[in-house]
Amino acid sequence: MAALACFAAYYIPALCLGMVNAETVVLPVFYHDIVAAHHTAANWQWGGFSAVFPDVITFFALQSIYPNGLVALQAYMVLLFLALIGATAALCVSLDRPHKLSLFALLLLLWVALVTNFGLPFELGVRLQNPLLQPVYHSGTGLLFVICFALLIRQLFHGLGAGFWGLLILAFLGGVSDILFLVDFSLPALGTLALLALAFPSGWRTYLALGINLTVAGIAGYFLAPYCFPAQLSTASYNHFSLDGALGALGIIGEELKDPHGHMFILLFTLDVFTILGGLVGLVCFCFPKLRARISSRAFTVVAFCSLTVLLDWAAAIFTGDYQGNDDNRYTVVALVLPLFLIVFGLHAVILWRPWLETVFVAVTCGLTVITALFPPDPSGEYQDAMANIPYLRQVMKDHHIKDGLADYWLSNLITSLSDETIPLRSVAGDGTIFHWFNNIEWFGKGRAVRDWPDFRLIYSPDEQDRINFGAPDEIIHPANREEIWIYSEARSIRYSAAFNILSNKLLDQGRTEVISAADLPSAVGSLEKTSRIAVAGRDPDGYLTFGPYLTLIPAHYRVTFRYAYLAPPDPDKIPTYDSLIHTESNEKDIDYVPLPYVNNAEQVLTRDLLVTGPDHQYEMRIHYHASGTLRVDSLSITYLGP
Repeated sequence: MAALACFAAYYIPALCLGMVNAETVVLPVFYHDIVAAHHTAANWQWGGFSAVFPDVITFFALQSIYPNGLVALQAYMVLLFLALIGATAALCVSLDRPHKLSLFALLLLLWVALVTNFGLPFELGVRLQNPLLQPVYHSGTGLLFVICFALLIRQLFHGLGAGFWGLLILAFLGGVSDILFLVDFSLPALGTLALLALAFPSGWRTYLALGINLTVAGIAGYFLAPYCFPAQLSTASYNHFSLDGALGALGIIGEELKDPHGHMFILLFTLDVFTILGGLVGLVCFCFPKLRARISSRAFTVVAFCSLTVLLDWAAAIFTGDYQGNDDNRYTVVALVLPLFLIVFGLHAVILWRPWLETVFVAVTCGLTVITALFPPDPSGEYQDAMANIPYLRQVMKDHHIKDGLADYWLSNLITSLSDETIPLRSVAGDGTIFHWFNNIEWFGKGRAVRDWPDFRLIYSPDEQDRINFGAPDEIIHPANREEIWIYSEARSIRYSAAFNILSNKLLDQGRTEVISAADLPSAVGSLEKTSRIAVAGRDPDGYLTFGPYLTLIPAHYRVTFRYAYLAPPDPDKIPTYDSLIHTESNEKDIDYVPLPYVNNAEQVLTRDLLVTGPDHQYEMRIHYHASGTLRVDSLSITYLGP
């Protein structure tokens, strides 16, 4: 216990700083926004089903004790590590193995190895400790997995008791919190119960009772998740099948297995393959009565459950296309780790334990745990860079009288949290919309009068897409060894428009009209003349003079207006045309098509009404030049007319 306490007190809090990034600081930001700023949780856009209840509830309790969000995160990780160790100890007890102390010491040694990444640098393998202990990275799911596995073993071999209801409650919470829990525990548990009913039919009543109740609890949890969690949950993983994604995932795995530096991943993936094969061999053995008699029900249960978990975990990650490589192993961490636990149980079974050997082994394990605790990791690069930039960024905002700023997803919440909310940066997507993960629409003005909506005049660490969306800044600050900062004047401040669901500094009529110069629209033909685009016959081929802007509009009525002029008339059979399209995830659909009539050489206006009936689709308006006449396009404006 002393060695465990030392490891938890010294190593785990330091490990927290090594894991600080845009997603681990979400919990402090969420807590401050709901408790201190009194914003509404229903206006929060959460990042999908990612252990929402275990993480959020535990952290809120800790944050009420430790006002410092970083300290609360460190305390959370300490408790999570101790809870995982406690759940592992419960699994030891459930298996009724002799020499439990030595088994627990072996498992503790494995946990320490996992947390420290086996002492290997990242280049030599997979960093498995992050998804196990990183808040908002399925960490609570990993804990529920171990506890539920221990309770399942207990109910199977000690009879249905009080733990039965605890198992169902945790299975329901797991289903509510994370669809990964259903893949890693609920489905493998049901498969294991079905195999037990075939192999050991005498206990079919127990298997049936557990199977029915686990199915109801898991399914109910999954479908009730959007109603139970107060924030808006994004679409969960594993909710679709993608053949292209599956082929891509298999290609990634193939490349990783050929990587000369991927020793750790190759080893763990190989163990996963042997685990699945071991489960198949076990099933084959049951076809032969003599071999069947030598297999205990406990061993069969553990091997079957682990094999099914590994198989389903990889199958779900591959066939949905969610697997993007071992750098982001949040979906496959359980599959990668489980064979190591099987190896530990196997080693413990073959070692001839003597009292003196057990005492020596426990002492050595405790010693290694204490020594490891004294060599904590360095803080993450994200943490160090943010802390170095915060004082300068705070001074820039003070000097320019700026209250709110923008940044990308990876920097906004990180800076906001580590600055103790004194530098509120909000995340913006590349298309100018509010980023859909870990954001609150109230930060952009919802619930207040339009005149009181925040003016965003600063962009931290901008990119070229920001220049396209908001234009060139009025001032650029780029000190040595620090991130670039763009400053916009008050007249060009960026505001959120509820009508267009975008951030923009090109809106008129109190945010009801967006005007985009032709120069700011993409083009395939023609040339620029100030803020207009011009196509000339004989110089420019057939093609789109303007296209885009790929706006995601809310359901409502809109008016589209193009301002243009003919400097030379086109041939009657080659009159330029206007069309508009809807882009969805799978295809595009034409919704309007008209010619641009030639009247004279004066400026002309084309006006078309647009009805948007569904959300989350991108809209495009194009001017097609047919290589005849001289056409100048000046601007595109889109006006919100009302619902």
